[in-house]
Amino acid sequence: MASATPSNHSDNPTSTDPQPLIDYSRALHEYTLQRWLEALKAREEERNRLRLEQQRTMQRQPTQDTPARNKAPTRNDDYKDVEERDKTP
Repeated sequence: MASATPSNHSDNPTSTDPQPLIDYSRALHEYTLQRWLEALKAREEERNRLRLEQQRTMQRQPTQDTPARNKAPTRNDDYKDVEERDKTP
């Protein structure tokens, strides 16, 4: 006599094989990890770009406490010595 119950789990539609769920979970984990690492890399690149831009800006701008002798002479500064010399008797 043939048995009425199926012997193979794949033939049973009510079978709960965990493998598809495990595969999906692993794929979702890998995808999420990849996206997270890409976002982290993008944030680091943006932070580095902003840091370099800030350093370039700081190098171009003289600081408030720069001594006057390091200041580039202006047109008026060039003539101050001549004016002072002309005023002396």
